[in-house]
Amino acid sequence: MEIAFEPNYCSSTSAPNRNFSKAQGFVLLVRNPYDSTVSEWRRTRSKSHTGMPNEQVFSDGLWDIFARKNLHHWRQIVYETVNLASKLQKKVHLIYYESLLKNSTIELEELFEFYERELNWKPELTMVAKFEGRFHREKQANGMDYFSNELTEIGDYNIELLHDFMEEMRFPVFNKSDYLRRNKGIDRTVLSVSHSELI
Repeated sequence: MEIAFEPNYCSSTSAPNRNFSKAQGFVLLVRNPYDSTVSEWRRTRSKSHTGMPNEQVFSDGLWDIFARKNLHHWRQIVYETVNLASKLQKKVHLIYYESLLKNSTIELEELFEFYERELNWKPELTMVAKFEGRFHREKQANGMDYFSNELTEIGDYNIELLHDFMEEMRFPVFNKSDYLRRNKGIDRTVLSVSHSELI
């Protein structure tokens, strides 16, 4: 039997509102929200996955608006993906971006096992090698902090909530100390954000 497989993608800036009714399973990649927000902003402003725009793009008001929205959507897209998978009675394979970098072989083996088990599809490593290097931006450590105190409060708040959600859903959880920028246990009454504001 020949299996046709076409992946569907969803970034942290857009909720999974496409038609996934025929999905055979979900692969959910979660990255530190601060890193993913900076990366997505650079991609957006440079119009390239590997582009590196001028640092001034972080100084205008648009960055603050974008970051505020993206730090909320980072959590919301996980909520919605997990809920959608549950509704469709499909499995979710969770990968943490940081673990993928540190333990690439193990993470890929587990991912391929998920593909074979849930999708009846066996990917080839040569497919990965073909695209290697085309989607990577050079890492730059310039020491700049793009997140104001208020943005950090928002980011840490959503990290705390998502960590609890993952525990409740019995998913492997990320290490909060690796994600939180300031407070290790923030007061959740500091920010009150309704779900309607995040959609």
